[in-house]
This record gives sequence, C-alpha cells and structure tokens, in this order.
Amino acid sequence: MIEIRHLYKSFGKQEVLADVNLTIEDDKIIGLLGRNGVGKTTLLHIIASHLIKREGEVLLDGQQVLENPVRTSQIAYIPEDGFGTDMKLKELFDYGRRLYPNWNEELFQEMIELFGLDVRKKFSKLSRGMRTMTCLTMGLASGARFTLFDEPSLGMDAANRFHFYQKLMSEFEKGGRTFLVSTHIIDEVANLFEEVVILKDKQVMLKEEVPTLLERGFSVRGSREELDAIAFTQRHIGTETFGNSEIRSYYGELPADAKQRIQEAGLDWESLSLQTLFVHLTEGENHVR
Repeated sequence: MIEIRHLYKSFGKQEVLADVNLTIEDDKIIGLLGRNGVGKTTLLHIIASHLIKREGEVLLDGQQVLENPVRTSQIAYIPEDGFGTDMKLKELFDYGRRLYPNWNEELFQEMIELFGLDVRKKFSKLSRGMRTMTCLTMGLASGARFTLFDEPSLGMDAANRFHFYQKLMSEFEKGGRTFLVSTHIIDEVANLFEEVVILKDKQVMLKEEVPTLLERGFSVRGSREELDAIAFTQRHIGTETFGNSEIRSYYGELPADAKQRIQEAGLDWESLSLQTLFVHLTEGENHVR
C-alpha cells in the first residue's frame, strides 16, 4: 500500500499540490482524473521519486519511498511524453530488465510482437504512437507492483488502444499489481476502473469506488418550474439549458421515494456517465452551457 500524507509541491512561487492525502491500495486499477494543469503528472512523478516534494511523506508499506532502491523498484512510472532518450529500444528495454526485479520477459515478447516494435530503432526516431507503445510495453513488462501510466493512449489508434487495455486487464487479473492510470479519455477506460481519484484545487477532491460513484450521479430534464417543484436535496453540480427546458445534474443518493416523485411529475432522469460526472464535479455548481 502507498500512503501519501500532507504532500505539498511548488515550482518557484507556484504551488501545484497542497496538503494531498491519498491511500493507494494493492490489487486495484485506479483512475487518476483532473483538469489540465491540476497536478496529476506532478503527483505521479513524486510517487515514483522522480520529483522532490516540498513537504509531506510518500510511504510504501510504511517506509519512505525516496532514496530507497528496494521501494522504488516496485514502482514504475510511464510518462506521457516518453523517456526522452536517444537509446535504441534494445538498450532501453535492457535498462528496464535491470531496473525492475519482476520483469516479465514472456509478456515483453508478446508486447513487442503485438505492437510491431523494432528494437533496433532509436526511441527518438519513432512516431508518437510508436513511442507510446514502447512506453506501455515497458510499463506492463516491468512487473512492477505499482505501475503509474500517464495518458497511456496518446497517439495510438483505436485498435492498439484496445489491445493495450486487454493486456492490462489480463496482467491485472493474475494478481499482485496495482495500476494507477491518469487519463482524459475517461469514457473509453471507465469500465476498467475499480476506483477513481479526482484532483481539484491542488488537492484530492474525491476518492471513491466507481459503482458507488455512478449510483450517486444523475440528471433530470424538465422545465425550470417542474424541477424547482421536486426540491432535490442532493448536491446540484450542473445545469444545461435548452430553450424552455433544463437538464439539472445532481450528486448524491437517489432514494426510491425521490424516484417516485420524479416519475409522478412525468420527468425524465438518467444516470450520469463517469466522464459527464467528472466534468460537472470539476466545473462547480450551476455551470450553464
């Protein structure tokens, strides 16, 4: 288990993360969500000891991760912009074999065949999509107990993204690994996530199991007067206006009697997708489109 306690990070005078507290349990696929610039990449860098925090702790099984080779070898960070190296892929993967004690050679061979990677080529000469596939191969083959993927599908076509998700699920189902995935393509990977963490305003806004989260997000469509008459007690997270009608989105439990009132009023309601719920939660209340 990774524990992040009272974490702060600044770049110069700009504070990026402020009092972040988060627990990452073993054997889960977790979505790390947040708007651009909210600090997701910075947080992943700090967890993997690639950046120095200003304050706070990052612990793995109760021990500091920073400057602890036994702990850092259990965490693989796979960046969105590649590895920034001029090495040939063979050299890059040889480095991975040395770095990660649980390297899975069989899975590695499957991945390079699946993605058609030529290990004789230099990483810097690859297309964006091929660089991404190289990084994903490193991440999955690492066998790392905690693998952190930062925007893992950039530059990849739909077929290769599908193959990657299949491999990720297959590896996860074997047990012993946790995947923390930062992404903006939420709907495409929502069915993979057991849990999501949402960052907002430099902090962890929400950490919740996906089924629970989806049960609490819903929208209702009707006239302003009809919606006002229902007197919802759930948190209002967004409003979309279409002529004389509105779609109001809410976050909170919707008990049976509330559903009955909605039906008796002749109004339409539906559950929100994870992506729509994320948008509303991070935009704030009463956002009008």
